[in-house]
Amino acid sequence: NDAVIDFLLCASDIGYTKMTNVYFKENPYAKTREIIELAQADKKEASKRLQTYMEKEWFKGHYDYEWKNAHKEPGYVGYWSFETAAIVKILGLDDTSLKDNNHYPYDLAHYKNEMKFKHIDLSEYHYEDETEEIEDIVEGIEHNPALENIIPPKWHSLVNELIHDYENMDDSSFYEKYKKTIGIGQVWFLPQEYEEENEQKNLLGSLIVFALTVRDYILQLDYKEDLEDYIDNLKNFWNVSETKLVQFILENDQNYYAWVPKEASIPNMYEVKIESVDVEEVL
Repeated sequence: NDAVIDFLLCASDIGYTKMTNVYFKENPYAKTREIIELAQADKKEASKRLQTYMEKEWFKGHYDYEWKNAHKEPGYVGYWSFETAAIVKILGLDDTSLKDNNHYPYDLAHYKNEMKFKHIDLSEYHYEDETEEIEDIVEGIEHNPALENIIPPKWHSLVNELIHDYENMDDSSFYEKYKKTIGIGQVWFLPQEYEEENEQKNLLGSLIVFALTVRDYILQLDYKEDLEDYIDNLKNFWNVSETKLVQFILENDQNYYAWVPKEASIPNMYEVKIESVDVEEVL
């Protein structure tokens, strides 16, 4: 279910007509839509946008796949954006500026210049995801209302249940219920390890962070990774005009970040401290 693949298949004129607004990997591939839409009216501007995309956005958008330092590893042969070259061919864009780009297969793209594609007008296509059912959201975190200021409504029910279960279930039952759904099975491989760590019953904040990291609200980075390289992968789930960046401080070698409403002022989430991050310093 991916808009880039749908576009390529539709243009191949094989009778495929499905089109979606969903991207398997939103960053960087959602940016291809800008190129496609620009090309409908101005191929020159679309070609400029293409150059920016390939030179500054495409590879960086895959840093979360550990591509950043892949060239230092044995057996590295390169990463190539074949789908971008296909889009260029379909739209008839000028890719001269990318002739020496490390990730653009220029020679391959020009190997068969005589191949033609079907013209695609995005306005003619029905986007299936526009009719998808809206998920039921139960707002409110009864067991800790203050957290509603930093946790988006779509996860209120999850967090509320997590708090209740943590306070009422025995460690073994809690571990079995949540080892996959919030990823604690990747932190503590055995129930006994979790029980030992939770002896003081002081893990609830960390567990909430893990749960929201699995759901892409919180961005988790290794201590060696720079936030600047990954900040575009940090999604904003708030329908408010202004947000700020915060960091959740856990006692491990990972860093956790999220966008929260600017007016939110909560110094901690149980044992986890919350600190504001100066975005200008990061960038």
